[in-house]
Amino acid sequence: MPTLELALRLAGNSKHQHSTGEDISPLRIALQTLDGMVAGGIYDQVGGGFFRYSVDAQWQIPHFEKMAADNGLLLALLCQANIASGSGRYRRVIDQTAAWVMDRMQDSNGGYFTSLAADAHVNGQPASDLVEGGYYLWSSEEIDTALTTEQAQIIKLYFGMDGNPNCHGRWHPNAVRPVEEIATETGLSVKRVVIALSGGLQTLAAERQKRTAPLQDRKILTAWNGLLIRGMADASRETGNQTYLRSAEKALEWLREQHWQDGSLQASSYQGVVTEDGFLDDYVMLMDGILALLQCRWSDDDFALLLQLANRVMELFTTAEEDGLRFTCAQREQLLVRLRPFSDDALPAGNAIAARVFGWLARLTGDRRFGELRDQIFAGSWQQVNEMPLAHAGLLAALQDDLDPPPLVVLCGQPGQFAPWNTVIRDHLGVRGYCLWV
Repeated sequence: MPTLELALRLAGNSKHQHSTGEDISPLRIALQTLDGMVAGGIYDQVGGGFFRYSVDAQWQIPHFEKMAADNGLLLALLCQANIASGSGRYRRVIDQTAAWVMDRMQDSNGGYFTSLAADAHVNGQPASDLVEGGYYLWSSEEIDTALTTEQAQIIKLYFGMDGNPNCHGRWHPNAVRPVEEIATETGLSVKRVVIALSGGLQTLAAERQKRTAPLQDRKILTAWNGLLIRGMADASRETGNQTYLRSAEKALEWLREQHWQDGSLQASSYQGVVTEDGFLDDYVMLMDGILALLQCRWSDDDFALLLQLANRVMELFTTAEEDGLRFTCAQREQLLVRLRPFSDDALPAGNAIAARVFGWLARLTGDRRFGELRDQIFAGSWQQVNEMPLAHAGLLAALQDDLDPPPLVVLCGQPGQFAPWNTVIRDHLGVRGYCLWV
């Protein structure tokens, strides 16, 4: 996902063409990848939210676990793609995923849970064996029973439910046919097809809720909550839905009350009991989430917490011997090696997020220490970045912000005065810009 974000950030570059004339611009590659994810089995077509990863080359069948971190990253990425594409084509998926997060992944106290398990009973029947994806699969007969004849016909055409079922003798929905093609085949109007499809999916979602849901990992991880706070804040800013903003604010308030103790951040909690001191990712991913929230509305308390976290990062994770930030703080037990994470894996590297966050803090506050720390991260990582650039997409994105600073806009006034400016500011800032409503 860091690589896709970098590609979207490069969307302003001139078009690239292969020798065959094919458009191979970073924007086209990123959007085509996201389109495949949104239409395929990685995305939960019925209930919203993304599964862990695909297990086949066609992206039809996923590993059915759903993770808070993945969905936080993808929400933020889809919001950027919605801007970069200029088409608004990801709005439906943003709304569905944000709604799923609030419904299934948020504790009543505010924190976001960690994951939903992959295994479940087939059709939600406790007497059946646990099967990976069992909660999400459908038989043709179940669809016929739940829906009207027209809805069932449209659903089956849209998801290509003909031939042999694609998963454990049942169907895992993949969007394979456009509604225009279905309208032509059935003789119905496009509007009627869309209405039947939407109504059918709502009915299937309600039917699925009656099943026994997969088990949930109810730990609250600080780093992953930071990713979801950013994703939900970005979703609120992109769609204008204040419910998403309130969800993110509620999560931050929980972390402030439960995980921020005596000037130190805790890594996780379970049923209100915190477990251990935070790692680099916990600090910088939460800082990134707070920066996203501040783009939705100003809060003196949130900004004060952001600065406290920044100062603790400099105290706990820096060292005079090496440039860059260590993953573990100096106060933890003695380790043979203290790693400095520069390369991305399933999540962006902690140093990559830190470089971007501290770069913004340097601009917002004028505090030279923040800019110096960002430069130290670049210095410590440069050899690795130069040798394997695509493994360090997060750092390259932060470096882009340093070499070509994105626009920064500050609007002052009452919250009700900002609404007319939303579209203008969004179009002006593009994917990389930053706006504060003070």
